Amino acid sequence: MKVLHIIPSLLPGGAEKLLLDSIPFYVELGLEVHVLLLNGCDSIFLDSLKKKNNCHIYSLSNNSVYNPFLIFKIIPFFKKYDIIHTHLFPTLYLVALAKCLSRNSCKFIYTEHSTHNRRREKVLLRPFEKFIYNRFDKIIAISKHTKRNLLEWIGHKNEPKVEMIENGINLSKYAQAIPYNRKSLKISLDTKIILMTARLSIQKDHYTLIRAFAKLSDMSSCLILIGDGPLKNSLVSFTKELGVEDRVFFLGIREDVPELIKMADICVLSSNWEGFGLVAVEYMAAGKPTLASDVEGLRDIVKDAGILFEKGNDDDLKNKMAKLFSDNSYYKHISKRCYDRSLDFGLDKMVNSYIKIYKEILNHE
Repeated sequence: MKVLHIIPSLLPGGAEKLLLDSIPFYVELGLEVHVLLLNGCDSIFLDSLKKKNNCHIYSLSNNSVYNPFLIFKIIPFFKKYDIIHTHLFPTLYLVALAKCLSRNSCKFIYTEHSTHNRRREKVLLRPFEKFIYNRFDKIIAISKHTKRNLLEWIGHKNEPKVEMIENGINLSKYAQAIPYNRKSLKISLDTKIILMTARLSIQKDHYTLIRAFAKLSDMSSCLILIGDGPLKNSLVSFTKELGVEDRVFFLGIREDVPELIKMADICVLSSNWEGFGLVAVEYMAAGKPTLASDVEGLRDIVKDAGILFEKGNDDDLKNKMAKLFSDNSYYKHISKRCYDRSLDFGLDKMVNSYIKIYKEILNHE
């Protein structure tokens, strides 16, 4: 079976990381899997995929992913594959329109990676969006909330073609990671480390975490933020306003995330919204107490395992972090529950579910 994954780029992001990590699992199970990028700009993820040397990587340009002429560059690939698996916007539109302009026998799948996007705020787009989504043979939603919100947008008559497959991670990569050497960051052994890994954007709401951190009475703690994004300068300035700039580390985009997570004492994801909080699963797989905002896409993952706090409520987050630091038996209890929950989200389970869908739509003529 030959599968082509089409995605805007491999700049760091949740969907991009999921694709990067899952390709070796597909290959091991006998699939021929290749990747087509609308923009082949350099990135850590692209370099990592090239090093694995287990799939062809095609790039259509190094320019805007919104160029409509990319449609015509996409079409020739259809005849080479059994499955065209599409991810993210604007790939959604480009592949659907390319299908309309071509004759082919391959099958088309789209994975809906988020519960929310700004297009759904524009009612006039709804008929066109319904048309676009209906070009696909199967749509995969990564959580029940993602599926519900999508069907409310495109209509419940499309429910038969929408399946839910939860994301997964390579559990052993996090469970067996060797903790990063904190001395290289000049962090002492008795310093409590709070960590968050996420793009520095409005969606992730780092401001709430920084405010909560600043209110902690334990001055021996530090905050590590992994990731980059448009809010970096604003967040750096915010730490200075609160007087905690000396205890907040902005590490940027890293390849050693499992080791850094393993080094941390507690991990936080303070998102305003999520499709599926894959990072929370990574935290839990490393056996770390996980605190997450009580929003769709995180609630079902973390509830009754880690700790949920009210979205945007820095006092609630501060109090829950302080309890973990002050109560060792509670800390160990939450750590164990988090690790146990992570076992439900193995990448092998996700990959096998996708392969089952591939086979079903190929056999359903």
